[in-house]
Amino acid sequence: MSRLSVRRMFLACIPAAASVVALAAPGAANATLLQQCAGEGIAGQGSTLQELAQKKLWDSEAATATDFNGSSSALACSGSQGSHGKPEVKYTGTGSGPGMESWYVEEHFGPTNAFIGTDQPPDKEVKEKIEALGASETLLTIPTLQASVAIIAHLPAGCTVTGNPTGRLELTNKELEEIFDAETLKKPIVALDKWSQLGSQNALSGSGCKPETEFKRVVRLEGSGTTATLEKYLDLINKKAVVEPGKKTWKILGEELENTTWPNQTANPVLRGKGSGGLITEVVNNASTIGYVNLANARGNAALVEKGEKGLGTGGKGTQTFWAEIQNNGVGAKAKYADPATNLDVEAKANANCKEEKYTNGKVKFPPASTTEPWNEVTTKTTQKFYTLCGFTYDLSLSDFEAYSGHGATQGEATTAANYLNWVVNDEAGGGQGLLEGNDYLPLPSAKAPKPSVLKIAQEGAALINW
Repeated sequence: MSRLSVRRMFLACIPAAASVVALAAPGAANATLLQQCAGEGIAGQGSTLQELAQKKLWDSEAATATDFNGSSSALACSGSQGSHGKPEVKYTGTGSGPGMESWYVEEHFGPTNAFIGTDQPPDKEVKEKIEALGASETLLTIPTLQASVAIIAHLPAGCTVTGNPTGRLELTNKELEEIFDAETLKKPIVALDKWSQLGSQNALSGSGCKPETEFKRVVRLEGSGTTATLEKYLDLINKKAVVEPGKKTWKILGEELENTTWPNQTANPVLRGKGSGGLITEVVNNASTIGYVNLANARGNAALVEKGEKGLGTGGKGTQTFWAEIQNNGVGAKAKYADPATNLDVEAKANANCKEEKYTNGKVKFPPASTTEPWNEVTTKTTQKFYTLCGFTYDLSLSDFEAYSGHGATQGEATTAANYLNWVVNDEAGGGQGLLEGNDYLPLPSAKAPKPSVLKIAQEGAALINW
């Protein structure tokens, strides 16, 4: 029998195996799941970064022949697997912070939040707060995909980038950090708050263009995992305190559930947008602004991409609105820059430019060994083969839903959550990972032993979900 056939047999048995593994875990006394596909309809909520993947690729809202209710995969529920049921799965992008708060602040585990999407995985303290409502060692942080965070810009009126051939900003890591820090460009202290203070590669010109115009940062209104991904990256560039009082670093700011505080926001006020869509709207509607958003969301706005075959794009190279390239190698005049997309700022979808990304905790290579451990310290490096500002997004689930039955969890909910998330991280034909290709995300990285495989860790974690 081929290795592929053996693997398929193993994956097809994951739902049953999940019950065995969970029941064998130390201290576990949870009941088994219902028959595959016999669970109830559920919804997840949280991260807006993964919202397009959830709605357009994976869940029943997509209504395609390959989503969870259409796939022929042994792990899906399209009417031919298990009990032949087709439980619906829906998703609402509320933001990573509000999503997690529904579990440990509102103390509610039910069909409307059977799983939580987050790019801001819970640290040890939050993990313990959630588990305190049910049972210890039950929270699972399951990686689901890789995504790139695009830095989007709206230049001052009349301006275009003429300092480099790309016709877009090419930001060094130092410039990127100082823009969002709104603090010091050089000594004597000069706040980096004007476009003219950027390097010569970002020189602006045009009829009526005023490079001395101050720019404004556009940030998220609510707690956000995309914010966390950006701020943990900025911490790699500047580890000093950026907020007083309290002497908070970028890392501390990023790991706060309500990560809405920004350096020098009194002297240099920020504009705020609700969700990824709201942030994009603020940048597009307001000249002289810079913000950040997941590539998949950025691509969906015509004002940020070049005109393509559909003729919808009005932004990109040589215009006032686009996403920037970020330094990924070299220094000074030899600095190199990379785009968050594999096909640059065009209309057509491609992949997040995160292939071969080296993930760390800021010091050493990651990932953690399992989904039962905290993943909050995962970030990248400032030197990468491709784009640097990438990260994982995660779905939170439980290895013992029954322990939370007093807070609304049901056996039917646990069954559908297990079926769905096992399918999402499945990389075989018809599985959720393959649907990410060409849709501005990237599947989880897979590595052969002895290197840790994030894909394998995610699959092992999903297999632990039980009632």
